[in-house]
Amino acid sequence: MQLTFPKKSQEVQKAKNKILTHFHNKQMGVPTKTVCAYLAGFFGVAGLVLMVVLLALTVNKEVAQDEYMLPINKYTGNLGEIYEQGRVNLAVGDSMITFQRTVKSYQTTLNCWSMDELSVQADITVYYQYIKDYIKPILLIEFFDEDYFNQFFYPQIQHSIISTCGNYTAEQFYQDRATIANEMFTNLVAVVSSSASDEPSPVKINQLQLQNLQFPTAFTNVLNTKSQTKAQQQTQLNARQTLLTNAQTNQIAAQKQAAIALIQSSQQANQYLAQANATKAVIIDQFEKRAVAFNEAKNRLQLDDWGLLNYIRGEMIRSNNETVLSI
Repeated sequence: MQLTFPKKSQEVQKAKNKILTHFHNKQMGVPTKTVCAYLAGFFGVAGLVLMVVLLALTVNKEVAQDEYMLPINKYTGNLGEIYEQGRVNLAVGDSMITFQRTVKSYQTTLNCWSMDELSVQADITVYYQYIKDYIKPILLIEFFDEDYFNQFFYPQIQHSIISTCGNYTAEQFYQDRATIANEMFTNLVAVVSSSASDEPSPVKINQLQLQNLQFPTAFTNVLNTKSQTKAQQQTQLNARQTLLTNAQTNQIAAQKQAAIALIQSSQQANQYLAQANATKAVIIDQFEKRAVAFNEAKNRLQLDDWGLLNYIRGEMIRSNNETVLSI
């Protein structure tokens, strides 16, 4: 889609031509040579006086920081150059046409259809600025004034945005509004920057905002239910992850405790084994020494094995003072 600039209004052009022709005829009338000769000196003096008077009648005007100013002469229809902030000296017959220099905005509420044929209502705000070099040749000469330009420019904004709506589903509007707003902005810049003629656009698009989306009630209810379900699922997933994390933590702690207990049991078993081995060695040593002593006693007393046993039994009875029933 391209911007197509309208043709100049025939009525405005005829009026301008009529004014210019009127002044031309007054200046280029055909008086007789005799009259011109007599009146030449008079008009020379009168012209000088008139010049002094016109200089005295010039007016100084201040151009604000946030505006452009362009003078237009009400007698000739001629347009001057565009001025920015500062003081401007206006000639007799000049009036000021001002344009906002800072960012302007256009706000509207649009209804469009999504790709899945659902109605979407949105508040649109477009921020734009006038391009200084194109105010005079395009906005004034092509469109004659700002209001007439807006009657053409604003519908182009609406048409571009409505066309972009059809590229997305209603659910995409609900979930990814930023992406859609970026494409609306890109498409609008392309539309405004291009035209069917060679004339450039007098505006630059700075920003587009997409806000306050509204959908059919039934669709909104479905989206809310879907969002709540997803939120619950996510909550359960988060809880599951927490339980898994806790279980893994407990498992690691139990494994550590088991390893510690195993080490402690192994150490204790080694201690018991060492003690048993030490006790075993002492007992064996004791019995070996006793065996040597009994053998020496047997040889010294010249006893046989049974005699030695009777001797040991007698020694035990004397040392314990208890009756020994058997050995």
